[in-house]
Amino acid sequence: MGDPERNSLPIPDFDHLPVGSVASRVRSLDEHSLGLLVSYEEQHAAGAPVLMVLRQRLAAVRTGAERSDCAPSSQTRPEARRSG
Repeated sequence: MGDPERNSLPIPDFDHLPVGSVASRVRSLDEHSLGLLVSYEEQHAAGAPVLMVLRQRLAAVRTGAERSDCAPSSQTRPEARRSG
């Protein structure tokens, strides 16, 4: 079945995304959704590169950065997968 918390994340299979695609996938998310991903990452994988990307984007959104029109569920690129 899967982890209910994981299943409610704003990006499907977030914890299996390649590190290099996280930044582009979170550009369409609002502050609340980014906060959910930060909390999830802190509690589960705690990957420093991923947390850095998420926190930087969250800070940018809080200071008025615009969201992109790109859907967070768009296809991933064939990069190294995250462990965790």
